[in-house]
Amino acid sequence: IVTIADSVIGKGENWTVMVKAMTPPSGSKHDYESIGPYWWPCNNGSHPTEEDGEGDNAAEKCNEKTGLPWVRHDGVHNPVTDNFDSKPNGEMNSAFKALSIAYFFTNNETYASEAVKTIQRWYLDDATKMNPNLNYGQMIPGVCAGRGIGIIDTSSWYGIVDSLALLNGSASLDHDTYSGMVKWFGEYTAWLHTSKNGKDESNAKNNHGTWFDAQIQSFALLSGNTDIAKQVAEAAGQKRVAEEIKSDGQMPMEEARTKSKSYCTFNLLAFFNLARLASHSSVNLWNYTAPAGGSIRKAFDWIVPYALGQKAWPFKQIEAFTWGETFELFRRASVVFQDPQYEKMVSSLPNVHVDDVVNLLYPRLYNVSTMMQPRRSSAIGTVPRPMPKSWSGIMY
Repeated sequence: IVTIADSVIGKGENWTVMVKAMTPPSGSKHDYESIGPYWWPCNNGSHPTEEDGEGDNAAEKCNEKTGLPWVRHDGVHNPVTDNFDSKPNGEMNSAFKALSIAYFFTNNETYASEAVKTIQRWYLDDATKMNPNLNYGQMIPGVCAGRGIGIIDTSSWYGIVDSLALLNGSASLDHDTYSGMVKWFGEYTAWLHTSKNGKDESNAKNNHGTWFDAQIQSFALLSGNTDIAKQVAEAAGQKRVAEEIKSDGQMPMEEARTKSKSYCTFNLLAFFNLARLASHSSVNLWNYTAPAGGSIRKAFDWIVPYALGQKAWPFKQIEAFTWGETFELFRRASVVFQDPQYEKMVSSLPNVHVDDVVNLLYPRLYNVSTMMQPRRSSAIGTVPRPMPKSWSGIMY
């Protein structure tokens, strides 16, 4: 993590919403704008397939000169989208994560200073700050200026609470910066809760809805909107678990995608984060079972034999994927469900490294060789500092 943190120092000048070439319809570059990543000009020589949903009939309306309206090719990333705010947003968030973790484990103020500059640039500085809305998230040329679906762009922010907690005690995280972040996320929480885009995303019945709940809970807790956090947590059992997870643990909405392994894993991570955050509102989603039998644990258990190579994945996956990406889920499952077998299974996952940052953020609870519960330590040594009291346990 120190190597990663070192690599981003001094690289953040372009991690702002001001660097995009186009200006949103509002006339202000301070408003975030992105393009749906799987959308393409209708005259690009290919036509939507049955998985593409919204794009099915678009080719019939295509203007061959302008390429409008754009059409959807599920899972096929359009590199043009990198020219908007989604790419610097991802780079900013990854850098802030690495820097805050590096500071916490080394006490090196250089990392804290760079981390604070990173969030000041994106959220707070008058010249470069983002306005607290996603009115123009995942717009589609020739179709719409923005959609509720665009709120998935900020799903990477769900760990912002933990990153700030890791910086607690740093000389660089001054009161004005911290209170500014609380205020900004309070305003963003209000936008998520009341805007049309926010309501549309809240009503989504797939990973978009799960991630919406994880996001708004995290931001509401940071900004003191505990009533909103509790309302979302209390509704999540019926609204998310019952709607998205079948009695055998399958998630049909994710399995229908062209990158089904990726989306099943992505949605499970959202459920894990949602459940952890709900505990702050005294809601136990970990042990919730829907009337039809679905549960978060069943969804994870359904994935397990595929991740371990015991079964062949039966759905489409058009992009490279390694089940090693589920390491975090296995580690967290072993802790939250108090089941050492999940930790034992980690050794069968591909491409899991002893220096993975997961070992720092979620130290191993069980000694695999004896299946006894040892002192809480990471695979690279005893954690040098206890996690702060404000640590929510949902980081990244």
